[in-house]
Amino acid sequence: MITREAPVGEVCKIPERHQHACLGQRMMLYRTDPSKIVNDFFLYALQSKAIQNRLDLISGGSTVGHVRVGDIRSLWIFYPKSENEQLKIAESLNNISHKVEAEINQLSKLKMQKSGLMHDLLTGKVSINVKPKTSPETQATI
Repeated sequence: MITREAPVGEVCKIPERHQHACLGQRMMLYRTDPSKIVNDFFLYALQSKAIQNRLDLISGGSTVGHVRVGDIRSLWIFYPKSENEQLKIAESLNNISHKVEAEINQLSKLKMQKSGLMHDLLTGKVSINVKPKTSPETQATI
């Protein structure tokens, strides 16, 4: 799926278990020819800087960008002819996406933990025992 407006060029893959998706007015559904291009590779190709720049160039509108249906239909894309190469590229990008998602989830958990700890400290729920630092002048000399 690809959006034609606000924002232009957002893409996603509809899971096979949701074959009967309902599209909004400003969305289009690509159906790829599996003998030519691998679905996951196509998804990443649409997200590429080259395609996103192309969409920026052809989008019109002064306040909200939009792309015509015909422009989406005839959007050109470069891709390797080898299905095996497409699969390897898509698999690599999928692995990277999963790692990034895992790191984002871990960061979110750590931020929540930090927030909870700060709340406990600032509300006095957890007390802090601070030992006064002794300076050389206050230490007894023998």
